[in-house]
Amino acid sequence: MGDSDLPNSLFAGQIPSLSHLTISGVDYFRWDNALFRSLTHFEISHHGVHGESTGMIAAMESMPSLETLTLKLPLLRIHPSLMVPDHTIDFPHLRHIHLQGTPTFCQVILDHLVLPEDTPIVMSVIANTTPLPAFVRALKLKSGIPSSLSVLSIDQPSRSKEYSFNAEMFRLRGWYGIQAGSIPWSRNDFPPRIELQMVIGVGGNAHLQFMNAFLQEFASADLHTLRLSGAFIRPIRRWEQWFECFPNVSTLHAVDLEYTTPRSVIAKVLGPVGNGREIRFLLPKLRSLGIGGFELNGSVVQMMLSGHADAFAALLDTLKRRHECGIPVKELDLTECSHVGIWDVRGIAKVVSQITLGGDLYNDDEGDDSKVDHSNNREPA
Repeated sequence: MGDSDLPNSLFAGQIPSLSHLTISGVDYFRWDNALFRSLTHFEISHHGVHGESTGMIAAMESMPSLETLTLKLPLLRIHPSLMVPDHTIDFPHLRHIHLQGTPTFCQVILDHLVLPEDTPIVMSVIANTTPLPAFVRALKLKSGIPSSLSVLSIDQPSRSKEYSFNAEMFRLRGWYGIQAGSIPWSRNDFPPRIELQMVIGVGGNAHLQFMNAFLQEFASADLHTLRLSGAFIRPIRRWEQWFECFPNVSTLHAVDLEYTTPRSVIAKVLGPVGNGREIRFLLPKLRSLGIGGFELNGSVVQMMLSGHADAFAALLDTLKRRHECGIPVKELDLTECSHVGIWDVRGIAKVVSQITLGGDLYNDDEGDDSKVDHSNNREPA
């Protein structure tokens, strides 16, 4: 339905079997419409200012059997009386929720709902001047026990064409209760518990405000796997605050390193801090490292001119220092680097026991240039 008002008398109010309802672009409707009763799947989207937010909360109380809920109301004004909920609504069957709107809108909805512990929460937040700490606090309370947050992926994939060419997207995904060593972002059948997409104006700092609030609210998380990618790589010097907050990270994937200046910053961040007896390392439990963005398939001269050779040399030095200090990186994944040559990894192989190239394990036992084990890809004789 669209471009019209939603009649309150549609179907004469006789719709006892209606379970799925999608409303898009309707200019006006009343939240006490009989259409909203007994639904199991409800979706509404509108990019204008419409409806009454107090009625929206009351309408959701008439849908206790909801299994999916999608509210895309980016400009809906929230009534001040809803900022501190006087009661909550229990949705024991809800298995998916998607919210799109301002941080205040998402915060108010989350504050009013009681969700099952495994319900994925997807949010598309349009950043504005609204302070973000209250929104992040609501996200923490509804997403599960903070200490159970075990895997986190953060990136800034691209500019958002959906809203404006002058807007950028910041994305955060979090998985709870994942076993160490698992890489859930590579699996389509393992959705994150929380998925946040934040649209910010070019040059805006809403994502930095969000990160600061996130670190404060989720400081107790026992995070063991962290992935950083996309344009988010650029402010790499801010990684220290993430590494300090989550010292138990044992798996780190840092890709798209071509965005960093200089490219050797990754080695510096993971390298020793301090002097003499006061030397320490961030991420002291780091055992598995995946990097991407190094272009290592050119000539030695080309690599030196581009800075990739120096960056790789700095990384090798960092890995040696961690090995010498008894906190070695045991696994290095170079799959997302371009055609890494054998000469690039021979030095690393002396301090890292397992190196992955293009999905295959590097093997230097034979003493020649055939160093990659393709045994699993051989055709039967």
